[in-house]
Amino acid sequence: MHGVSRTSRVSNLIFLSPPVSLLLLYLVVGEPILASTLVGLVLILAGLGLQQWQKAPVPQESS
Repeated sequence: MHGVSRTSRVSNLIFLSPPVSLLLLYLVVGEPILASTLVGLVLILAGLGLQQWQKAPVPQESS
């Protein structure tokens, strides 16, 4: 089971590409960052955080 949770965490890294590309566009190309873009970015990151929080393992009692 440990491999499954590791895979799901790694697969969530794909959602970090929007902030990285946004930063690169701002720094390299000089593209302005609009307020609506930041709102969308916050929603993406909040969704990722919520997903990880909900997947937190519950300690099991050993019998």
